[in-house]
Amino acid sequence: SLTPNQVKYRLKATANKGWPAYSVRAAGAGILDVYAALNTATTQSANANLAASRLITGDVSGTNQTSVNWTSVNWTSVNWTSVNWTSVNWTSVNWSSDYWGE
Repeated sequence: SLTPNQVKYRLKATANKGWPAYSVRAAGAGILDVYAALNTATTQSANANLAASRLITGDVSGTNQTSVNWTSVNWTSVNWTSVNWTSVNWTSVNWSSDYWGE
């Protein structure tokens, strides 16, 4: 059983970053490799010891990130243990047609 931060770590750690001109600012963690994420044994967590308001870093000019009021988000009210990750049919997701942002 993995926490949401452990799932995030696996997805980011196994993402494909191997194309010419890859830039973390333009492409984030890379292209998801869900097979690799499912088959890794790591239990490390993403965002360890970071406050939610510190998750956005770098130059955000030209974006709408400043409009997010992170202090008003009630993270403790989310029931993270009730998420059933194994019930998601990952193979039916059309990753290339989903909108991931600009």
